[in-house]
Amino acid sequence: MIPEIDKSIGIEVYSTHFKGIGGRIKSDYDSFIVEEVIKDVRFLNEGYALYRLEKVGIDSNNVLNDIEKKHNLRLKIFGLKDANARTIQYALSKRRGEHKEVMSKNYSLKFIGYTDYLTRDLLIGNRFKIKIL
Repeated sequence: MIPEIDKSIGIEVYSTHFKGIGGRIKSDYDSFIVEEVIKDVRFLNEGYALYRLEKVGIDSNNVLNDIEKKHNLRLKIFGLKDANARTIQYALSKRRGEHKEVMSKNYSLKFIGYTDYLTRDLLIGNRFKIKIL
């Protein structure tokens, strides 16, 4: 079965040169965890607000739209993360003032501190924890 998100970018089949082990991945959200790894960040008294966004069962764009609509908070992220996983990623905002934690059924957003604007070169990569059943 090819996930809809893969189909939407043109992936129709997966191919390997070996038979495989007969296991399954993504049987539940906690069997596929993706966490962004970033370089050490220098925290400041002001600047861009840095958040830690954890989500499960929802894609990145829907989370960002929901946060902007419900909390009037526009966020920038390094990249999109899978909806069929538990993901942890970082987000930036130009917003000043009070920064409260945001909780929802499918995501949480926690303010970490202020920093300089983060660019993609600060993203080291993604750490994956995959459980094969």
